[in-house]
Amino acid sequence: MAVEIVSPSEKIVQPLRKNQLIVVHGLTGNVIVQIKNKEAKILSSNCPDQVCIKSGSISNPGPMIVCAPNKVMMRIINKRIKSNTTY
Repeated sequence: MAVEIVSPSEKIVQPLRKNQLIVVHGLTGNVIVQIKNKEAKILSSNCPDQVCIKSGSISNPGPMIVCAPNKVMMRIINKRIKSNTTY
């Protein structure tokens, strides 16, 4: 499985099996996504209400985490990929 992150400027797909931090360029600032122990969450964002951070982690397809002010969306997809793939 992989995490798919979509922002106004890029689409990133990374495997859940590799622990890492990803900096995503949002509309109003950077959003930092953490992949750890096969889960993904938004670790840091400059948005005012921090709803995306309070959403916690996702590890299976279905739920999404959205940072509305930054227009960043993150979800888990059923796709096997190699590390460091950016579309």
